[in-house]
Amino acid sequence: TEMLGFTILHIDNVEMTLKQIVDQSNADGSTYGLKVIECTPTKVCGMSAYKTVIVGKIMDRKIKNASYSFLTNQGTFYNIKFGNDPELLDKNSLLISRIISSFKLNTPD
Repeated sequence: TEMLGFTILHIDNVEMTLKQIVDQSNADGSTYGLKVIECTPTKVCGMSAYKTVIVGKIMDRKIKNASYSFLTNQGTFYNIKFGNDPELLDKNSLLISRIISSFKLNTPD
């Protein structure tokens, strides 16, 4: 019943670099009045990734999202996002870190 969302997005056969995807996503968000307050390199599943934190308002409701984006060597883009209610996102930051550090990809043989 709480207002903390979680999504995982994946797109196969991506032909952009991770930095291009993250920069484009951040630019798209700014057109909707969202502000990037953090965009830092990190690791997810041992791969280079970006952690991006955005804040803003959607339909008069304050939001805060933290997303982790990475690109596999096979060209699959992943984005793992947590958020919506700013207080819940902050309150659950340790849990979010634990989820991200436990994330594993199964690759076909």
